[in-house]
Amino acid sequence: MVLFGTILKQNRKRLGLSQQHVADWLNVTKSTYHTWESDKAMLRASYLPPLAELFGVEITDLFPPGLIVKIAKADGQRDGISLDARQLYEDLVGPHDQIILGLKERVQALEAEVQRLGTS
Repeated sequence: MVLFGTILKQNRKRLGLSQQHVADWLNVTKSTYHTWESDKAMLRASYLPPLAELFGVEITDLFPPGLIVKIAKADGQRDGISLDARQLYEDLVGPHDQIILGLKERVQALEAEVQRLGTS
């Protein structure tokens, strides 16, 4: 079974980066990063986007295959729901990516129109 730390290490080594370089990129100590890469601790989800950017991969590429997210019921009972992490991420973020892309295209069109009007 591939663990999260293995994925971090593979990506770091693929790019020839040191643990210190990745830690500096994330603004954490080398010791903190090392605990993530050695699976002694789990990082916060907020570190996933900058890691994906540094490694040049999609965020979901950092998830171990078969990673399951367990969501407990609000009342704290054991019966909850288990979801595939990659699918959950795509379901939550996918529509937002499409909206952002559409907005970027609209901004580019407006900038072009402003430039055209400014030169008329």
